[in-house]
Amino acid sequence: MKPLHIFVTLLLFIGSLGAKAPSLSDEATAYEVLFEAINQKRFGLTEATIRAIKDPFIKTYPDANSTEENAQKRETYQLYAIFDNRAKINNTWLMLGETIGTYRLNTIGNREVTLVNASQTLKLTLSEKGTNNVTISFK
Repeated sequence: MKPLHIFVTLLLFIGSLGAKAPSLSDEATAYEVLFEAINQKRFGLTEATIRAIKDPFIKTYPDANSTEENAQKRETYQLYAIFDNRAKINNTWLMLGETIGTYRLNTIGNREVTLVNASQTLKLTLSEKGTNNVTISFK
């Protein structure tokens, strides 16, 4: 009677598995509920808010209407070298009278230059940094 007992138990177990499996109509109903949830109108940013967001990939430049003084405050100049009546300012070699930005190279000395424009005079001096091992002499 033992094999018959095992067979009946196995039959009951298989029958209970079939009873728990969802039917096709139950699955369709579950998917319809999901689709309804997805189909609901979502609320996000308004069109005006989206237009007001600044594009991070577009570089903006100062207005043409900004004052000359503000533009001069943003400009920085550094003197790198003086050689044969020429001065290297911001990686550009200039002779007397030539311009860089809004400034004109006015004077060239042994260790300094003067830049002038309509409203300002800048005095640039060679820095002592890095000149310890360099010696230039004329005979």
